[in-house]
Amino acid sequence: MFWYKSKRKFGSKEVAYLWASGNGRNHLVIIPERNMVVAMTSGAYGNWYSHKRAYSILGKEFQALEENE
Repeated sequence: MFWYKSKRKFGSKEVAYLWASGNGRNHLVIIPERNMVVAMTSGAYGNWYSHKRAYSILGKEFQALEENE
């Protein structure tokens, strides 16, 4: 498993994070500025939609965090 460093805009906020993706598109995401770790499991073996679905889930999590600030 390889780790990657990235930034992505979720809603109105750009978020820096580290992530790794495994077989079936299981994702581990670390958001240092939030002291947050997200683990997503999936059985999307060989499917094209897995990364899009993971970003959708992350976007909803960040939207919920912004609403509660």
